[in-house]
Amino acid sequence: MMNTIFRNILISAAIATTTVAADAQMIKVNGPATLAGTPNIGYEHGLSPHLSVSADVMWLPYLSKKHEEVFRSFQMAGECRYYFKASEHIYDKMATGWYAGVYAMFGNFNIGLYRHHDMDRSFRRQGWGCSAGLSGGWKYEFNRHWQMDINLGIGYAHIQYNKYKLGGMYRHYPLKRKQTRGWVGPTRFSISFGYIIDCGCRKNNANWTPQS
Repeated sequence: MMNTIFRNILISAAIATTTVAADAQMIKVNGPATLAGTPNIGYEHGLSPHLSVSADVMWLPYLSKKHEEVFRSFQMAGECRYYFKASEHIYDKMATGWYAGVYAMFGNFNIGLYRHHDMDRSFRRQGWGCSAGLSGGWKYEFNRHWQMDINLGIGYAHIQYNKYKLGGMYRHYPLKRKQTRGWVGPTRFSISFGYIIDCGCRKNNANWTPQS
């Protein structure tokens, strides 16, 4: 089922790129994540009045020498969207309003927190994970260049990791190898603020109308 959805949307996107030259481009920053010290930057490219593709990266950089705690992760995600309301002028702005789509994510992580006030009961887990599912959200236009994007992704996540002692002389020797976990539910959420860096205007188009 999921493969069929991915294939149909990608085929639609390919058709759109060959029939409509809409080039709206936007750089986005996840507000809550960035304020929390976790840079999350994205890019969205309009393919047609209804379709766009987007990608983003997120980095968790936390490392503390106290108790050798670590909370690090690097994640990449891609998404294909369908906007229910077409952009009013396909040559000078990106679509807004409600949308639905599909997404996929991949990343690695290294997480170990001091717990129970006891190093012997505190562990570190290092590995990788991937996720895919359905996404949806709503985008609001402040003006010609600025937009706000609220996005939620629900799908399946799979992680694999090795388990270590949090600290001590044996902290680099795995206690357990290739442990796996699965999860079905929300796997991504963002409230992003975006700036359109290229409106995609075609001044030689007869229907092009400048926007204030």
